[in-house]
Amino acid sequence: MQNNLNILQPQPVLSICIPTFCRAHNLDKCLAAITIQFDKKPKLISKVEIIISDNASTDNTRLVVEKYIKKYNNIKYFVNEN
Repeated sequence: MQNNLNILQPQPVLSICIPTFCRAHNLDKCLAAITIQFDKKPKLISKVEIIISDNASTDNTRLVVEKYIKKYNNIKYFVNEN
């Protein structure tokens, strides 16, 4: 049986997957370059998802990601414990 909830939510057309480890500065530049497109064309937010996989960074990676998550609801952030 198919879940009808998926039909109600738009599915992304593109997934941008970003693995990271202690590269907060580079991640910030990367996310800025991607999200500027959302500011130019807001309809892209429903078509593009950004998935960030953090391999237990010890720098301010989480703060960088949280800055973008506050503004864009299409960013998913996963942190590995080790």
